[in-house]
Amino acid sequence: MVNFIQKLSLVAALTLCADAFGFAAASARGVTSAAARHAKLSLSTKSVTKIGARMPDGSIYAGISPDTHRPLYALPRDESMGDQPMKMHWHIAKRIAEKKNVLGHHDWRLPSAGELRMLFKNRAAIGGFNTSGDYPGGWYWSSSKGRYGNAIGQHFSTGFQGDDYPMGASSVRLVR
Repeated sequence: MVNFIQKLSLVAALTLCADAFGFAAASARGVTSAAARHAKLSLSTKSVTKIGARMPDGSIYAGISPDTHRPLYALPRDESMGDQPMKMHWHIAKRIAEKKNVLGHHDWRLPSAGELRMLFKNRAAIGGFNTSGDYPGGWYWSSSKGRYGNAIGQHFSTGFQGDDYPMGASSVRLVR
C-alpha cells in the first residue's frame, strides 16, 4: 500500500511540475515532444546564456523572440560588402536573407518588427549597430509590412520605429 501511495505522490508531483515548467512530466516518462524540448531549451537558455554572448557558431545571442518565444541569434555585424556596411532596399534585403548561408546555418532572415525592437533594446550588448543617426545609416529593416505596402524600419539612434518606403535604403542585421 505504501508503494502505491509513494508512486501516486510522485505522479502528482510530476503533474504539478508539468504545469509549472511545461516539460517535466513528459521528460520523466521519456516522452520528448517538440513542445517539451522547446520549453526545456527556453528555460535553460534564459538561465545560462547572457544577451550579447558569442555562441560557438559565431552568432550573437539576442534574447528570446517576442514572436516565436524561442532563442533569437543575430549575425555579429550588419550586411556588408567587404568592410563597408551596405544600405539596401527592403526587397533586396529580403532576397539576401533568403540566400544567406553563413556560420553553418541557412535559415537567416530579417527580424520581425518586434524582434527589431528587441535588438534595439539590447543594441549595446549585441554590438556593432550603426547608431550615428545619419540617414540611412542608423535605420534598420524589419521583415514586417506597415501601411500601404511600406516596410517597417527602426532608427537605432532614437528608437523610433515606423513605416518606410521599401525602395529607400537601410541597414540590415539578419537573425535566426
